[in-house]
Amino acid sequence: MAVRRGFLDIPRLRNRTAIALVLGAVALGGPTLAVAEPLPGGVAPAEGPVQIIADEIIYNPNTKTVTATGHVEISQGERVLMAEKVTYFEDSRIVAATGKVSLLEPTGEVLFADYVELDDQLREGFVQTIRLLFADDSRAAAVRAIRRDGNVTTLDQAVYSPCLPCAEHPERAPLWQVKAVKVTHDQAAKTVEYEDATFEVFGVPIAYTPYFSHPDPSVKRLSGFLSPQIGGSGNLGFKFGLPYYWVIDDSSDLTLTPYITTQEGPYLVGDYRKLFETGDLTAQFSAGYGTEYDDDGNAIGDDFRGHIFAHGRWDLDENWRWGFDAERASSDTYLKRFQFVSPNYLTSDLYTEGFFDRSYVSLTTYSFQGLRSIDDEDTTPWSCPWRWEAGCSSPIRSAAAWT
Repeated sequence: MAVRRGFLDIPRLRNRTAIALVLGAVALGGPTLAVAEPLPGGVAPAEGPVQIIADEIIYNPNTKTVTATGHVEISQGERVLMAEKVTYFEDSRIVAATGKVSLLEPTGEVLFADYVELDDQLREGFVQTIRLLFADDSRAAAVRAIRRDGNVTTLDQAVYSPCLPCAEHPERAPLWQVKAVKVTHDQAAKTVEYEDATFEVFGVPIAYTPYFSHPDPSVKRLSGFLSPQIGGSGNLGFKFGLPYYWVIDDSSDLTLTPYITTQEGPYLVGDYRKLFETGDLTAQFSAGYGTEYDDDGNAIGDDFRGHIFAHGRWDLDENWRWGFDAERASSDTYLKRFQFVSPNYLTSDLYTEGFFDRSYVSLTTYSFQGLRSIDDEDTTPWSCPWRWEAGCSSPIRSAAAWT
């Protein structure tokens, strides 16, 4: 049965088990309201028809409104609005919802509110007393919110926290939270921006910033600047670094951190990661130009300085794999002076390994760099050992190794 604009065949429609309506052309401001299917001449919206399920639905031809009450559920595509009462104003194309309102987003977020006023595409509007539950269980709340363009939500007097409330004392402040005068969540850009924000730990304010932003919970990796690194030592003096995280593609990334020191000048540190179908590669490197020192701490002139730690491994087939480790520093004292991991010696190697049932074979070439004052690089040997092990159903009975 169809309800045409300005005419009502039945003054009230009831169905305790739920009535499904498809607002075909009405969703775009068309001339008809259809029950079960749109009438000829109706134009379906771009995201599909709007469906309503409710205990009771009333159409008023005088005010041109459709009012649904009792377990109301309105959906379009994967976006769903639920409430105790929903009123659709045909002339203004506004949907107003009251009473335990919740809006489920396709991305997994859920919005709770006392009152919601949206357009007929459920994409733009106004929300009063809003609470947001993100896909990762983090949450936000605000006095009011304005939604525009279907993916940008602006919250006034908002608070955000990734911490779950205490199960035994839910009234307590979370471990940490952020309060802001204004928060903007852009679902398309996948960012959350704060203005006039205060950081609190157990409800106590500890820091203030006029602006900052971070990726929304749906983002696992996003290029951008990371938190500054501040420190120092007797060799470097004061040290300040500002890391930049670069997502190269779905399988690789690079973090570049330029440092400024008061005693050793600037230098750059990089951390690279790459995942292949058959293996992986990681590397840390640093580079700079400045004064070099001997083992006794005496300056020996300006020169390039840096280091590299690289590790890679790849599978050739189900039996064989190969890999390498590269560890080198520009001088014996560089790693310790610039606060990197500094063992007594660095080991580089190139190897291949084979696995056959209970047999194993490997061939490895080693190179060493001693970092102690007594080490002489000219006399440090190369090594090329290979190893074979074999066994049967019982534990390995024979093994041999040569170096």
